[in-house]
Amino acid sequence: MSVREQILERLRHKPFQPFRLVVSNGHSHEIRHPDMAWVSPYYILVAIPDPKLEGSSAISDTVMVSMIHVAEVEPIAKKSKPK
Repeated sequence: MSVREQILERLRHKPFQPFRLVVSNGHSHEIRHPDMAWVSPYYILVAIPDPKLEGSSAISDTVMVSMIHVAEVEPIAKKSKPK
């Protein structure tokens, strides 16, 4: 399965499960909502949430990532509930 297909599958999965793109330069980009990423044949545009407006759909920036630089698509572990 291609990287593009993996990303599209994760974006369409019900219920949505947040995931991370790890790119070839070592950076990573978290996708915590399916509306925060747009996929083209060669790129993925990732919306960066505005940290000052937590809980809203406001974004502060976007990052365009070339599909050939996506090294890994991995789930984001759910935070455990405090005891």
